[in-house]
Amino acid sequence: MPRSRGPFLGVLDRDGGGRGPFAIAIICATVVAGLNAGGFVPGGPHGAGIGTGAYLPGRPHPATVTPGSSGATPQVILNVSVGTVPMAMAYDSGKGEVFVANDFTDNVSVISDFNNTVVATVAVGSAPQAVVYDSGKGEVFVANEGWTNVSVISDSNNTVVATVPVGNSPVAAAYDGGTGEVFVANGMSNNVSVICDGSTSCGGPSDQNKVVATVAVGSLWFGGVAYDSGKGEVFVVNDASDNVSVICDGSASCGGPHAQNKVVATVAVGSSPCGVAYDNGTGEVFVGNGGLDNVSVISDATDKVVATVTVGYGPAAVAYDRGTGEVFVAIYGPDNVSVISDSNNTVVAMVPVGSGPDALAYDRGTGEVFVANENSGTVSIIAFPSGTSSSSSSSGLPILDYAIVGVVVVVAAVTAAAVLLRGRGKAPP
Repeated sequence: MPRSRGPFLGVLDRDGGGRGPFAIAIICATVVAGLNAGGFVPGGPHGAGIGTGAYLPGRPHPATVTPGSSGATPQVILNVSVGTVPMAMAYDSGKGEVFVANDFTDNVSVISDFNNTVVATVAVGSAPQAVVYDSGKGEVFVANEGWTNVSVISDSNNTVVATVPVGNSPVAAAYDGGTGEVFVANGMSNNVSVICDGSTSCGGPSDQNKVVATVAVGSLWFGGVAYDSGKGEVFVVNDASDNVSVICDGSASCGGPHAQNKVVATVAVGSSPCGVAYDNGTGEVFVGNGGLDNVSVISDATDKVVATVTVGYGPAAVAYDRGTGEVFVAIYGPDNVSVISDSNNTVVAMVPVGSGPDALAYDRGTGEVFVANENSGTVSIIAFPSGTSSSSSSSGLPILDYAIVGVVVVVAAVTAAAVLLRGRGKAPP
């Protein structure tokens, strides 16, 4: 926290001369030093407020921090109100926006990461449960459980441009950038619908927004889906059968064309698994076991569990932060997020968030993690203190240098003021 300005003002008032330009200079220098030492960095909109997570003007995508933070522990900098019962999120790297599916209001809130405010609300189908961004087409796919279909939103104008029928109770989805396909897990059907986005690798324009395959998996109600870009595999979490189905997308690394859209492995995990995320830094898949207090870590080299990490009871969602090499796990019961280091698979931090965290999204443009709080109707935005993650601002000096410069300015200003004030008390020659 910035030091009190009282001592400086007291020095200036001892001779009764009042607070003149030198006092103002010292105050400003002290404030600048305090702000920089407290963790403020260039980037973002005004008005966030001192002590609550603030910004200074600068580059389009702000590196947000918490004033007064000096360690590497991530913290919530802001809570954004969205629709009722937010259930899923996806980050749109093309627009720098986060799409939040609101279950009870049948719509999607669009949050701009430029100023962390809702910039659009898009009506979709009944009970949206999953949302995924297709970087190849600039579209967002929303799984509507109540209507057994998927709404396709164009991120150019935030309007629904297509509706795709899928299986019963679609509850989870993932985009496969290698084939241009979207994999949708259907809870009541115990299968996965594979939607082609129109890419030539999956059928071309004639198959755009059509189901081109249906893959039987394990028993699931809610589940989860994640794409492993390293192996060309899709991991489908079967919460009712306590395992994970691994689907090959036709890549040579998982079996080639003859294995395309086939289950090539089934991995047993913990009780009631739900959230899942792929860590491309280690080639591992993290699965939250909702009925327990841990996360199963699967190596994609062997499709076997290589570690189990205790995180807290009721892990509901998982996201990988490629900027720090950490895995964020939303813990529904105690209303927090556990942070796992993928270097040793241990919990390195726990971040309190809103009530009922049940979805996560990593924003690689800002280095922030967005957390949907089901019971609060909010999204908590988590950021690292400046200088502690790869997403810190690259403009200007490092935070330590800012602090040193500020202190030097303060010392110089105090010295100059003292000399001049002493001179004010002398008789003129």
